Amino acid sequence: MSDGFALVPRRLLSLRALGVTEADLVDAVCDFVDYARPTDSAVRLLLLQAFTRLDMLPGNVLRTIADLSDAAEMDNLSEEHIPSIPGPVIEAVMYFDVLLSRLTADELYTTAQQMTLTQGTATVAALGIVREESELALGTLSDDAGYGHHVRIGEMTATLGDHGADQWSSTDLAIVRRALRMNLADLGDGYLRLSEWGTRQLNWRQPTPGTWSAEDSVKNAHQPLEARIEVRPAPRSQTAVTELLPPHHVRRHSDFQWSIGWRVSNDRFCVYEQGHESSVFAAIFAVEATIDPVVAHVATLRMPLSHELVAHDNGDVGDCSSNAASASRPLNAWPARAPGSGSCDRSGASRSRNIGSSGPCSTWDTPKWTAPRSSTSER
Repeated sequence: MSDGFALVPRRLLSLRALGVTEADLVDAVCDFVDYARPTDSAVRLLLLQAFTRLDMLPGNVLRTIADLSDAAEMDNLSEEHIPSIPGPVIEAVMYFDVLLSRLTADELYTTAQQMTLTQGTATVAALGIVREESELALGTLSDDAGYGHHVRIGEMTATLGDHGADQWSSTDLAIVRRALRMNLADLGDGYLRLSEWGTRQLNWRQPTPGTWSAEDSVKNAHQPLEARIEVRPAPRSQTAVTELLPPHHVRRHSDFQWSIGWRVSNDRFCVYEQGHESSVFAAIFAVEATIDPVVAHVATLRMPLSHELVAHDNGDVGDCSSNAASASRPLNAWPARAPGSGSCDRSGASRSRNIGSSGPCSTWDTPKWTAPRSSTSER
């Protein structure tokens, strides 16, 4: 397989968003999505091949920032999905299947190790295989038959974790391929997100370990728009996940919570928009993708609680002391939740599925890929 590929618009946008060259693309995307950086050359090539296929997707095609992951979890990619997943996304996941089908059992084992395949992802993959074999609906898993399938799924994943690739059955190989398809989709979602929506570069500083802040001037407002990022422990159920293959490392995750808003007259910080990501890099990207629509509509924006205009004619910033929700708050370009999207992460790290709708940007600033990483992840 050739490791050469030509720069295309989507690839160029991703490189600019990350502020890296092609040589560092794989590592930067892994950092963005909070995955371990692969060291095996064949696995790195596999990721580059997946990204190259995603370069073919047209702009403005995505429904959410988790379209690939949604498609990768489907049992039958030819069936209609509600809500619908764009056709080009389905085709990209099918290509992931082609890439993985070319790998031998030993190559799959190495890839699973390098991509830190988790027990949770393998369980979801095994569930899909069981459903295909028995045509068992997910909603029936709570009855006696469902319990039996749960037991079988546990046995299947235990076999994968305890046996070497030379002892894997055809069913075991099918589970690993499906699980790796999910991992490729997870990384692919991050890659597409970087190339689909533009950002407004901010100058970030780190006042204390585990916190980042930035400011952006706003016309007709005396107070600058402030952005904050703070690393916090992930929810208990998402704090740690166990790798499927020996030596079964436990990966610990953190939650990077971001917010943007203004300081009001009493020096309180009034949050206008907020969210959370699984890496500081993704949190910075989310903030910088949120800033532009907020600044562009600042003349008509109202504080989310008090209904007061964000920017007054005299340059004052509105108060946020009221508990009432703002009925006149416009729909920001970021985030816009797609129907039925929700939040889900098989690996245990929190992952937002909110997206922006501002469309591709051809004049991107180049964010620095040197933001300090305060994640407590154990690779």
